[in-house]
Amino acid sequence: MILDKTFTSSLKELEKENYEDHFSELNSYLRIWLKEFDVGEFIEFNRISSGYQFLIQRNGRKVELIDQGSGISKLLSIIINVGIHAIETQYTIGLKTILFLIEEPELHLHPMLQSKLADFIIYCLNKFDVNFIVETHSEYLTQVSH
Repeated sequence: MILDKTFTSSLKELEKENYEDHFSELNSYLRIWLKEFDVGEFIEFNRISSGYQFLIQRNGRKVELIDQGSGISKLLSIIINVGIHAIETQYTIGLKTILFLIEEPELHLHPMLQSKLADFIIYCLNKFDVNFIVETHSEYLTQVSH
């Protein structure tokens, strides 16, 4: 499943530059948030002719991202895109702060996951030099649980 051209371009750039450290840091970051959102233990990216295949390992099974619900797919798209761009920015000299625009991320997400998404955004604000503009109608997303 191709999440979007920006995401695909970012993965290709990381591959082209052979940034092994970037992939290692990205994997560590993804493991933390996959566990936090109770989505799985890790995600595997496989290059296929049409883009990338994403397999999520959960309870010893690998499940394709496309087989997850649309809320989880959108959530993972946000987590992966933020991770790729934020981590890449840390290693790029002269790159300015990144601004992420997210439209209604709460769609098809359980309220508990909406609250965790707020925690995720705060984590990213503190860990990376990024900013967010989030359009939401969710009271759960505007309240921080920690």
